[in-house]
Amino acid sequence: MTAPSIDDLLQRHRTRIDRVAFAYAKGPADRDEIAQAIAVQLWRALPRLLPDLPESSWVYRIALNVAIAHVRSSARRARTLAEADVDDLPTAAAPEPEDDLERLRACLDEFAELDRALVLLWLDGEDHAAIGRVLGLSTTNVGTRLHRLRQRLREAYERRARRHDREPRSGDPTLHGHD
Repeated sequence: MTAPSIDDLLQRHRTRIDRVAFAYAKGPADRDEIAQAIAVQLWRALPRLLPDLPESSWVYRIALNVAIAHVRSSARRARTLAEADVDDLPTAAAPEPEDDLERLRACLDEFAELDRALVLLWLDGEDHAAIGRVLGLSTTNVGTRLHRLRQRLREAYERRARRHDREPRSGDPTLHGHD
């Protein structure tokens, strides 16, 4: 069996790659960087396409490994920045209001890397057996973890929504000290 071309592979799995990049990225530039790194790694690994693993599972496995490595590398860079002189760092702009998708991504940021991957695969409609193949877990373990993670995700989402609802809006009279 011949391996597919990298262009065909990327086209067939663009949505999966974008979802993984979105789930692990801190912003649009980071998302693009992760998606490009995934594409490069898929191209490098294409000659080693695993015939006993469905193509989508193989793509997910590589995409998740690249995204997790990116998160770890970013964490190391952040620690290095934290050691820099605080006066040399730019000030952050006021955060924009969260939409539902951004709120979901922020909730996923609270999860450990494996848990984030589990939820991402579940949100993408993968069944427990497929998730287990991608992550190297038993189907039972996937089911148990997902049950707990869905509850944590629901709680984190509701907590962020409540916090967002309490934040003053720019046109809110309470911002200007009116009674």
